[in-house]
Amino acid sequence: MPKPKHSEKNGKKSTADSALTVRDFSTPEMRKKALLKKAFTHPTTTCPAAGFAGSVLWAIVLGLSPTLFLIGFATFGATCISFVWHYFLSPRPVDPYEKLLARGVTVEDLNNFLRPSVQTLQKINDLLKEFSGEFKRKVENLRDIIQAILENCAQDDPSDIRRIATFPNHIQRTAKLLEKYAELQRKAGWSETIRKSLSDIEASITNLHTHYVNLFDRLQQNDLDGLQVEAETLEKILES
Repeated sequence: MPKPKHSEKNGKKSTADSALTVRDFSTPEMRKKALLKKAFTHPTTTCPAAGFAGSVLWAIVLGLSPTLFLIGFATFGATCISFVWHYFLSPRPVDPYEKLLARGVTVEDLNNFLRPSVQTLQKINDLLKEFSGEFKRKVENLRDIIQAILENCAQDDPSDIRRIATFPNHIQRTAKLLEKYAELQRKAGWSETIRKSLSDIEASITNLHTHYVNLFDRLQQNDLDGLQVEAETLEKILES
């Protein structure tokens, strides 16, 4: 199997060659470590091993007896059988990259495919950070508007407007939803579904912001009818 070549300058790999490659997560050494960890930490190995250690300590304290010998022999045997099964005999996970390599796809081909994908994901992460910052600024602006509304409510105390105080909870849930989609994007990679969902959230927040501004204007103009319409519209948006 051909190995990927690394260009070196001053004894260091270049930036292009330092990107993630198939060999970083699909090598026999890494699979061997994973199998060893599974064999050593599986309950069918650790429980008998604990029993064997206990029987040895018991024999040291009280002396060896036929019962302790049988217990130690049985637990030691169970530990060995479990280790052999999980390390040598258990079914191996299917590696999709090995299937590709078996079809004649070289490691270089896979590397050339993966490198631009990693760069694209980095650009998407940067866009998400920028969008998150804009979203936070909008939420802060809404918070100021809500505070102004509530201060005005303190004079006349209209019950319909007082309900607006619960709206920040809905905004906070929308913010958490945005964080959830961003986390999904980081784990699963870029997809059209997630891109559309983020776009829909942004449109929803922009729409929400517009209605809050209208609500504040109606309040300043003492337009109770318009205020009622905007309040009902906001409630429908936030409850949807």
